[in-house]
Amino acid sequence: MTHDPTFWLLARSSGLTAYVLLTLSVLAGLVLKSRPFSSLKPAAVADLHRVLALLGLGALAGHATALVLDT
Repeated sequence: MTHDPTFWLLARSSGLTAYVLLTLSVLAGLVLKSRPFSSLKPAAVADLHRVLALLGLGALAGHATALVLDT
C-alpha cells in the first residue's frame, strides 16, 4: 500500500500559513492600538487587521481539516 503525502503536506503548509497570517494580524492590531506611524490611516490598518484575521482563521480551518483527513 502506497502512502499519499498530499494531506500531510496540506496540513503542514496550511499550519504554517495560519501561523504567519495570525501573527501578522496581531502585529497589525498592535500597530492600530499604539499608532507608531502617523502616516498610516487607522481605518486602513483596521481593515488589514480584519482581513488577515479572517484569512488566518480560514487557513486554521484548512489545517484542522487536513489533519483529520491525513492517515
